Amino acid sequence: MNKRIQKLLISVVIGLLIVLLAVSVFVSQKKNGDYKTMFDENVKSHLTSTSIAAHEFLTILIIMLTAVMGFNVILIRRFVVKPISWLTDSISSIIDKDSIYGEDRNDEIGELARVILKTNREMESTLEKARAASKAKSDFLANMSHEIRTPINAIIGMTNIAESAHNIERKDYALEKIKDASSHLLGVINNILDMSKIEANKLELNSVAFNFEEMLQKVTNIINFRIAEKHQKLSVHIDENIPRTLICDDQRLAQAVANLLSNAVKFTPEQGAIYLSAHLLKVERGVCEIKFDIKDTGLGISEEQQARLFNPFEQAESSTTRKYGGTGLGLAITKRIVELMGGNISISSTCGEGSTFSFTIRAEKGDQEKENTLPQMKKINSNSIQVPVNEEHGTTEHFYGYRALLAEDVDINREIVLTLLEPTLLEIDCAENGVEAVRMYSKDPGKYNIIFMDLQMPEMDGYEATRKIRALDEKSAKTIPIIAMTANVFKEDIDNCLKAGMNGHLGKPFDLDAVMQTLKRYLFQQMPVVETS
Repeated sequence: MNKRIQKLLISVVIGLLIVLLAVSVFVSQKKNGDYKTMFDENVKSHLTSTSIAAHEFLTILIIMLTAVMGFNVILIRRFVVKPISWLTDSISSIIDKDSIYGEDRNDEIGELARVILKTNREMESTLEKARAASKAKSDFLANMSHEIRTPINAIIGMTNIAESAHNIERKDYALEKIKDASSHLLGVINNILDMSKIEANKLELNSVAFNFEEMLQKVTNIINFRIAEKHQKLSVHIDENIPRTLICDDQRLAQAVANLLSNAVKFTPEQGAIYLSAHLLKVERGVCEIKFDIKDTGLGISEEQQARLFNPFEQAESSTTRKYGGTGLGLAITKRIVELMGGNISISSTCGEGSTFSFTIRAEKGDQEKENTLPQMKKINSNSIQVPVNEEHGTTEHFYGYRALLAEDVDINREIVLTLLEPTLLEIDCAENGVEAVRMYSKDPGKYNIIFMDLQMPEMDGYEATRKIRALDEKSAKTIPIIAMTANVFKEDIDNCLKAGMNGHLGKPFDLDAVMQTLKRYLFQQMPVVETS
């Protein structure tokens, strides 16, 4: 709107308001009649001598009107018209994503304009990031649906094949595929849980003393079968200066190395090569800084893809998911683990020539005396890695003469434990809840050598059952090993088990090797229970 028209309209409106006010006063007086009817004679003479005539009153109003109109034009132009015009122009410029009117001024309006412009730009940037994050999470959910449904489909399909198969070879083939699909599904679930803990800032480390070479051997043994399937070559080099025993979270470190090795195998074509090396950078005050390099001869990653490689819910490109699968969480989890260990991670890559992932960690040097108690390790060569065999007990352990109490409310879980441990000759009694477990143990405390305790059970959970057993007025109740056997696998769950009086923790799904190691650790320190008739 033209500024002159704006001023004219405003002046006319104000003038009309004043005229209407004056006319209303004048008409009001006329309606009330002459002074004769309004006042008595004594007041009339005084009022007549001091009253203003009608024409004089109108003259004064006109003068006041003119003055007020002129003054108001100045005020309105300064404090109403200009700000409204500036605001209109500013809003238009914001919508057009252009510079804001008045931002180059040095007064309050200019300062306000610059603040609005800065805020607008920040809002635009935040909005774009929110849209990108929303899209990434939507893609992630779609990928998760695929990653979860695929192994479930394999499990169900192969189960049907095994049921209908008439020869043992076909059944064994189906069972092997079911095992592979189950392991893959468990890995996907673990990644999701780890990512949820990272986003909630609850991913914590649990430092223990461990054999460094043995940890790497276990990781590479897991990867070796996939390397063999693609006819690849794995070379491993470990710096001899790295202490044999380190103190840090060995499971999280193994997870970081395994994630990077798995990616290297996945994106390296058949007949390709993969290299794993670990070097000691320095030792300060008993803390070792170690660098890991995982190199492959695979596809390589462009600089643009590298920029978002460690973001959660993302992969280098969407076609990667369709071709190779994966959740897009592995590298984000690895990055967080490395950061918690006081290190950093980086990538060097050229498209078509492969990639090198490097990361550092800080770990305390282990006790020299403990190093001598660890089993001797075989040298690592360029093609295969072997885990040392337990020479004392051999590969087929048995626990004849020992008895365990299993507290588990789910039928199929009891069946799995009983069936898996049947070849070991371990006698197992079952309780279906915490109350029954306490009753069975208190009835004959010397009968059992170990207790496996589920946590979530009806009537009484595993924590309370453990506390009640420990509180019994019986010497063996204070010392009998109680091991949690549960699907509650977070660190706080493990800590709560230990606080309740348990000796250890085994997670579900059951890892038979871990169960066997636990049994050997606690039972071989005891004499077997001999029942006499």
